Amino acid sequence: MLDAAGGVDGMVNKVAEGIRKSLSNERMRQQLQMLTLRCPRMPIRAGSTWTRDVDLVYPMPMRVSETYKVTARGSGAINLAYQGVITPSEQAIDLGVVSITADMTGTQKGSIQIDEATGWIRAAGIDVSMAGMIKAGASSTPFKAEGNIYLTTQPG
Repeated sequence: MLDAAGGVDGMVNKVAEGIRKSLSNERMRQQLQMLTLRCPRMPIRAGSTWTRDVDLVYPMPMRVSETYKVTARGSGAINLAYQGVITPSEQAIDLGVVSITADMTGTQKGSIQIDEATGWIRAAGIDVSMAGMIKAGASSTPFKAEGNIYLTTQPG
């Protein structure tokens, strides 16, 4: 692998280029889109539901099929119940000398409060459980994660 990459310096350069691509403006835009919620293009009220599929590359490649249900609306906020089903994605993290893929399955469940005027998430609490295999080149390793994600944003 070192010879194919041009020695140690070549490998370091390829990995650095892969990281630069990973942190590109496009990748950052994709991640920031996760902080906004695309509501359907129809009026929503308590009881309204919708779904969307999101293909993620970071923190690891996966697809999340999301379901949202409006539980309350008022005072400039929309409160949602959230469920997500994690399935494998064909996406990969390209580090130049190796691509990283993940064969993940799992669930996400929680609640989200969004600002009605901006669509930005004000607060969220999501329980996550996922497991599978992470593959880097010809190597693979089992992976399991369970935890809670809490997010609050400050106006201004």
